[in-house]
Amino acid sequence: MKCLTGLLALVCLTAALPEAYGQAAATVNGQSVPLELYYRRMEISPAEPAQVYPPPVAQQTGFSVLNKLIAEMLLLQLAEKEGVPPTEQQINERIALLEENLKQRDMDLKTLLNGAGVSEAEFRESLKPEIAQTNVYSKYITISEEEMRISYDEATAGLPEDQRHRSAFYLPEAVFLQTVIAETREKAEEARRHLLNGMPFPEVAKQYSVDPISRERGGDVGWLNRPDPVRTAIPGIPPEVYEKAFSTKTGEISEPFQTGGRWVLLKVREHREARFQPFETVKPLIRDRLLRARAADHPQVRELLEKARTEAKVEVNIPAYRERVVITAPAVPTQPPGPAGQPEQPSSP
Repeated sequence: MKCLTGLLALVCLTAALPEAYGQAAATVNGQSVPLELYYRRMEISPAEPAQVYPPPVAQQTGFSVLNKLIAEMLLLQLAEKEGVPPTEQQINERIALLEENLKQRDMDLKTLLNGAGVSEAEFRESLKPEIAQTNVYSKYITISEEEMRISYDEATAGLPEDQRHRSAFYLPEAVFLQTVIAETREKAEEARRHLLNGMPFPEVAKQYSVDPISRERGGDVGWLNRPDPVRTAIPGIPPEVYEKAFSTKTGEISEPFQTGGRWVLLKVREHREARFQPFETVKPLIRDRLLRARAADHPQVRELLEKARTEAKVEVNIPAYRERVVITAPAVPTQPPGPAGQPEQPSSP
């Protein structure tokens, strides 16, 4: 859906772009924001809420995208000027960190990128502004190991048992499910008898499951997290599936139960207790969060960012946006960090 919105916006704006614009949507201190990059960002960017910018949708999305591209370019230029540009090694380290965090959440970076329609090369480029921001902040601000450890302890050991789910580093209880979705109770019971007699689950799923995805995957559903106030239930998965999944012991096969007009039986292949991510794994994330918080009140950093903003020479080549673009202090558009241990809102790649 977001790609469709971006494409519609792209078509509308392309019709309004005279050839005189050349190949730049804007220039920042003499450096071009390529039209190709602008168009591509439009394709993969979700539309902004109508209450933020007035319609049409093309202008809502386009204006937001252009503002972000200008802010990112200012940040990259500032890092270069300060002698701390993002390096390939830093990009590789950031990706390795992300992959490790996703792995602990039973997720895969490549799958997420494919789902978002983003190539690996585009993702690597998208990391540069955030790394540039960290580099600039780190030049003037030092975060000690002790500070990071205290922040981690506050977000983990310092939380009461009934508040653990609020930690950004909390991994909830989860089960790896296999299912057979049958048309009738009789078919589900027949499938269960085969499983109890030792027939491999993939074979049973392919023979009895009426759900094409279940058949194709040999019954594998994957990891299912126990819902909590922060990590809510997945839309489309009925409550009775959650109830049965977390009341069935590892290795056991449930009795058939009805949901959505079908008969389901499931097997819990693996069970994982709730836990926190290790300190060493999340230490770079804690450092970035503390840097952002500290930078907001750091006189030297604030002065540096304000100077970059006021001295910026920005030319916008899209008439609809020329009078609307507001040059802000260079920063990665992101949510400010919440209190220690509060999970930040997830964002797309």
